[in-house]
Amino acid sequence: MKKIIGGSRYNTETAQRLGTHETGLPGDINHRGQELYRTKAGKYFIYLYGNGFPKPDGWWGWGEEITPITEDAARQWAEKYLDGAAYEAAFGEVVEDARLNVLLPQELLDKLDARSTADGANRSEVVRAALRAYLGG
Repeated sequence: MKKIIGGSRYNTETAQRLGTHETGLPGDINHRGQELYRTKAGKYFIYLYGNGFPKPDGWWGWGEEITPITEDAARQWAEKYLDGAAYEAAFGEVVEDARLNVLLPQELLDKLDARSTADGANRSEVVRAALRAYLGG
């Protein structure tokens, strides 16, 4: 499936599938699946498929959809549905994160919040991206 959302292309045929979770048996009325993908641009999305999607005629049936998600949401999905080896294959070896508390002037906090809103990301994601860009990693 290919979909353009917010000016970005999400394609299950060209993106890397990182994991799959299914419920019910294929062909069963309760069969649903979700797959986590990462695009070549490093964006994440969930591909949902199976029964239980609303149809134009008011009935429910087989369907599919793509939902873009943040890296943090992708990691949370992977923690819930993948084993440790598959998680580390997708995101690299897990090293425990260190917590850092920083006092920011209100001006920087306002800019951080504006960027978070514009990017659809949380503060931590924006700070990590800024530090990676600044530190070269």
